[in-house]
Amino acid sequence: MSEQALTGVVGTGGRELEIGRALAASGDVDIVYFFGGNAGMDEMPRGMNIPDISSSNYGAIVDFAAERDLFVVLGPEQPIVDGLGERLRERGLSVFAPSPEAGRLESSKAWAVEFMRQHGIPHPASFIARSAVNAADYMRSKRAAEYVIKADGLAGGKGAFLEDSDEEAEQIVYGLMSGDLLKGAGKTIVFQERLHGPEASAFVISDGENWFLIPYISQDHKRLEDGDTGAMTGGVGAYAPVPETVVNARQLEKIKDIAAKTIEGMQVEGKPYVGALYLGLMMAEEYDGDPMVIEYNVRFGDPEAEVVLPLLERSGVNIYNLLRSASDGELDVPTHVRAAGQAALTVCLSANGYPEAPVIGEEVYGLRQDRRDVIVHHAGTKLNADGRVVTSGGRSLFITGFGETPDEAAARAYAAIDFHRLGPDSDRIGFKDMQFRRDI
Repeated sequence: MSEQALTGVVGTGGRELEIGRALAASGDVDIVYFFGGNAGMDEMPRGMNIPDISSSNYGAIVDFAAERDLFVVLGPEQPIVDGLGERLRERGLSVFAPSPEAGRLESSKAWAVEFMRQHGIPHPASFIARSAVNAADYMRSKRAAEYVIKADGLAGGKGAFLEDSDEEAEQIVYGLMSGDLLKGAGKTIVFQERLHGPEASAFVISDGENWFLIPYISQDHKRLEDGDTGAMTGGVGAYAPVPETVVNARQLEKIKDIAAKTIEGMQVEGKPYVGALYLGLMMAEEYDGDPMVIEYNVRFGDPEAEVVLPLLERSGVNIYNLLRSASDGELDVPTHVRAAGQAALTVCLSANGYPEAPVIGEEVYGLRQDRRDVIVHHAGTKLNADGRVVTSGGRSLFITGFGETPDEAAARAYAAIDFHRLGPDSDRIGFKDMQFRRDI
């Protein structure tokens, strides 16, 4: 695709910044528009933030995009399930995102479980509770340590609960079903068999019929503190590719089979899947290490996108061509992807108090330094009245390093961070009272 294009990315986080950066790096794009984006989006080459149109102002986004004939990528799940993609398509635009019907793979965990049962896709044994009586019956039959509690609806990556106490499990279930927790996302609950083993994230690009499994299998870190302890978050670090001790060749073939069955199953359901599909997997010890689908997401993961997309681009893949061809129903499957000899790792700098009560408005320092093999992905930042970059969200920045191995990538990422909290006099990146893991 040699004609240069105008593109738009909906969403304001590090994932969306990376999508826009990868599109611009293709050389096929004149401008990447962001809607109500963060402080890094205006500074991106060929990037243009439209601060007056927020990412939730769907009507204004549709009008703006239609006036300029934009190719649009939807980053987060909410606009996908809200139908923004369909509104854009109705105006004749090409959109990289699944339909709301296909989006049920993420918007309803109960529907996803029934889909996997129907199409023979390996997943943990599951029980769907649509009432408090159903839930109580299930919990009487099991110990809390034997299952995971999952809210059926969208929960911003915070809808899974692993309680070891029966009493705590009952409290979580009551809070979900009463609507006190997660704003009603747990009116229906999925109980899943608690499995053990390494987790991994895989991404599939599909045009509804054809599909491509991105060869960089990644691993996300959800816990806030070192050693996988502390509060569950939306993700505070990731790396790719994972070693064979996490996903080996045999398991990779089974992941490809899962991808094929999912895309084919969605066709059978009359909901062809167009866009990026996230496979949240566990290499389950209880099933001889076979990959089991823990969850589907109907978009790129965050922060996995910050490591997977740069690696794909560095391997020679034209990201604009890949996403656009999928959107137009003619997926151009990359045939030469160099999966060996390169790795990426990203570390989140999060605000004090995240995830419960993040303190925002702190000035970020150290951003102007040139660094080899490092990308700074703004996530929750903005420019204040003085034109300075300050934090505006719990997950504020992702510092992404690259190298031949994950260890080398980690060294470069951490070398860019004000590790010893020296403050504004440091030439490394940081802000007051920031939190970050030292063991990604």
